[in-house]
Amino acid sequence: MKKNMKSLAAVSAAVMVLSCQSALLTVHGEHVQKIVVLGDSIATGAGLAEGEKSYVNLIEDYTNIQVQNFAKDDYTTGDILTCLSDTQVQDALSHADVILINIGEHDIMDRFLETTDGFMTQFGFAAFTDVFSAELADYGFTDENDLIPYANELAAAIRINQVSAGENIQLINTELSKYPHAKIIWQTNYNMLDTLDFYSTLSVKRQNAYNSIMNPAKTTLNKYLNTHIQQFAEEQDNCIAVDVFSGFAGKAYEYTNLYQLNLNPTAAGHAWIAEAVIQASGLSRMGDINDDKEINASDAAEVLRHAANIGSGLGAVFTADQLKGGDVDENGIADSLDAAQILAYAASVGSGKTYTFRKADEAELADPDPIQPTDTELADPDPTQPTDTELADPDLLAPDF
Repeated sequence: MKKNMKSLAAVSAAVMVLSCQSALLTVHGEHVQKIVVLGDSIATGAGLAEGEKSYVNLIEDYTNIQVQNFAKDDYTTGDILTCLSDTQVQDALSHADVILINIGEHDIMDRFLETTDGFMTQFGFAAFTDVFSAELADYGFTDENDLIPYANELAAAIRINQVSAGENIQLINTELSKYPHAKIIWQTNYNMLDTLDFYSTLSVKRQNAYNSIMNPAKTTLNKYLNTHIQQFAEEQDNCIAVDVFSGFAGKAYEYTNLYQLNLNPTAAGHAWIAEAVIQASGLSRMGDINDDKEINASDAAEVLRHAANIGSGLGAVFTADQLKGGDVDENGIADSLDAAQILAYAASVGSGKTYTFRKADEAELADPDPIQPTDTELADPDPTQPTDTELADPDLLAPDF
C-alpha cells in the first residue's frame, strides 16, 4: 500500500451502492468468518509493484476476516462458469459468509488491447497515447481525420465478445443463487478508457477520435454487464452491487494502467475498490471502535480509555467485538500501542497516503503486555532479594566453601 488512497469520507461521496430497495445489506464483521473471492487479474493484484496490495489483500487487512481467493489472471466470464463447477470452489462457497466477485473486463477489453498493440507496432508508437498527442506526420498520418478509421476498428474490437459476456454473467448469477446463505457482493466493471488526463487539451477532431473508442466501451460495459449486475442487486435480497464503474469514471489515468495498456487497477484504484466494498457491504473495519465508518483519534481515545480501565483494575470497557477491532496488532489486548497505530493510520490517510496495521511479532505475542509482570516475575518479583524460604533458613544464603 504505497500509493495514494481516497479517504473514507471521499469514497462515501463517490460510491454508488445499488441494492434491494436501495438499502444496504446487513453484513456485520463480527458475524462474517469467511469471504470467498471470484474474479480475474483485478482480484489477483496483477501488475502491482512489490509492496503494493490488491483490493482483496486490503480488505483482508482492514477487516481481519479470512479470505479465500479463487481469482486467476485473465479470467473471463466463461472461466468463472467453469470455476463454479469445481468441487473445491463449491465447497468453499457453501461455507462462505460473503462472496465477492468481479468479472467481465477481460471479455470486453482484451481484444481492444490486442488490436491497439498491433497498431502501436505497425506505426511505431512508443505509447498508446501517442496517436492522440504526438505529431501525426511523424507516424505517416496526413490529417487528424485519418485517426477515425483506426478508432472505429478499436471500437469494433471492444464489441466482439459483448453478447457472450452478457449471457455468461447471467449464468454466473444463476449458479451463485445456489448459495442463498451468503451475501453476494458484485462489482460493476469500470471503463479503463475514461479518460486521458490531457483530454481537454486535444483538438476537437482528436477528441472525437478518442470518444469513438471510449463511448463504445462505456455502452458495451454497461449494456452487457453492469446493467445485469445492477438488476441482480435490485431483485435479490442477498445481493448488492458496488458501482466501481462510476467511481472510476473520468479517472482511468489515475485508477488504471491505461497508458501502459494494462486494464488492471493501480494501487490507488485497488485502494478505492477496497474502501468502496467495505463501506457498501457494512463489513466492520479493524480500528473503527465506535462503528462510524471512519478510523480517527476518537477511536484511539476509546482504546486508551479501555486500556486505562484494565490497568486500574476497573474492568474492560470494550465488548468482545470492540476488542477485536481495537486490537489492531492482534496480540490479544487493546492498549496504547494499538491506539498509536490507529492515530498513525488516521494521519496517513488524512494526508492522502495509506497505512497497514502492523501485527505483533512472536515476542509480543509471547508477552503481549511487557509492562505487566509474567508468572515467573510474580512468583519471584525481585530475584536480587531473598525469598521467604531463604529468610526462614538463612544458612541457604551462606556461601559455599
